[in-house]
Amino acid sequence: MIVSVDNFNARGSGFVLDRIKNCVIVITQFRPLARSTYIPTPPSIERKKAVINVKNNDERCFEWAILSGLYPPKSNPLNGYSYTKYRDTLNFDGISFPVHLKYIPKLQKQNPQISVNVISLDDDSKGFSIDYLSPERHRPHHINLLLIQNTTTQHYVYISHFSRFSHPGGRRVRSGRKNPYRRRTSSEWFLLLPCQ
Repeated sequence: MIVSVDNFNARGSGFVLDRIKNCVIVITQFRPLARSTYIPTPPSIERKKAVINVKNNDERCFEWAILSGLYPPKSNPLNGYSYTKYRDTLNFDGISFPVHLKYIPKLQKQNPQISVNVISLDDDSKGFSIDYLSPERHRPHHINLLLIQNTTTQHYVYISHFSRFSHPGGRRVRSGRKNPYRRRTSSEWFLLLPCQ
């Protein structure tokens, strides 16, 4: 049996690569996850009124950001108490806080109703960097998160209005005109990044 498997592997498939039709490479700077707690929203993002930055004093900002997207309150969206009653609705078994990007696939597997994308500000290009792009594009609840950081801390923030967030000035397009900054699907995120 082992000899027949070795003979099969030695023959190869006989396939030859003729061409590569499309290739997308995403390169991002490695930033090890630091202690996570509240960081105020940068003024350039705050002016756009496009994010919900839940004020927390624990390391669960990832959970608060997702809950703020799933359960928008009628008032006080920045207050963590608005989401405490929903804390047990997501399965975080085996995921430690602060949540590292490598655990997002596990979170999505344990919570098949949501998908999560994470982007961060890119200071070098004054644009955005894709930190995690979910392959789960057809789930009922899609959550876009912004990862902001300072020298010692990183913090997740829910992007509530992606069109305002992604537009350079945060302005809305007048009604009746096609909005080039509409809410994007996961596969369209790379189109929003500035090219150098």
